[in-house]
Amino acid sequence: MHAPNIRLVETSRLLPTEEHYPDRAERLVRDIASCGVWTTPILVLDQHYIVLDGHHRLQASRTLRLDRIPCLLVAAGSPDLSLSCWRVVASSYPDE
Repeated sequence: MHAPNIRLVETSRLLPTEEHYPDRAERLVRDIASCGVWTTPILVLDQHYIVLDGHHRLQASRTLRLDRIPCLLVAAGSPDLSLSCWRVVASSYPDE
């Protein structure tokens, strides 16, 4: 395992890849504002600043108008990175 590459990245450079739940992001806004501490870096692909994990934290940072936030940068080919997808698919068959 390689040493973590945690950097402060400008929020304007981060590219989200999924939507977020506004209520959850707002809860994070309150938590961050009341504690005054950022506890978990956002997981980001290093070349293009694509957000892999942390969309609610990203939205909270933008709501708080933070210029930069801690990000864990990873390379797409890194052996430390494993990507997977999960999908909930509704049945297209009518109930009988």
